[in-house]
Amino acid sequence: MHGPVHSRALEQRRGRDPTTYRWLLTRAVDGDFLNGYFVGKVAVVVELHAAVAQFDTDPELVDAVGRLLYVMSGDEGMGMTLRRYPHCGVVLAAHSRAFAGLTPTSARIHAAAIVAQYLGRENPANGAASAAWDEARAAYIVLLRREDWVEAARAAMARNDKRALWIARNTAPELGLPWSAVAAEE
Repeated sequence: MHGPVHSRALEQRRGRDPTTYRWLLTRAVDGDFLNGYFVGKVAVVVELHAAVAQFDTDPELVDAVGRLLYVMSGDEGMGMTLRRYPHCGVVLAAHSRAFAGLTPTSARIHAAAIVAQYLGRENPANGAASAAWDEARAAYIVLLRREDWVEAARAAMARNDKRALWIARNTAPELGLPWSAVAAEE
């Protein structure tokens, strides 16, 4: 877990080393729940709201930000949550648009579902971000209902992918997804 060490070091530096920033942005957060202790600091230090401008040419960055958003959605009491991140509206809007242009994977389905569920349960601390918050939630849900994403989710469940099975039982019913465990039982 190098994230906290790197974010402290970068915070203390005046200049930017693009290689270090790139590593911090794409590798510091691996999706582990313990990342919640430092994920907010990483988002601030790397100026995540500015990095989203690279989404069109960098799918690895889109996936890394998906992990970051996923972790920020579940780190209440550990670190900065997504609702308290000052630039959440800008990042969510850009990320939901970028995700729509990518092929579905189990990791992308997981991130989109968890973030959409969180956005439906919480409200941004910054009221100005409310519209972007709601639009991003709707965009993630539309994406999760898109035929290619539904097929990918069902295929992941058939492979006994633990994330897909967990989402199908615990998140998909709340979002009204056609591949939820509840929908499969009907």
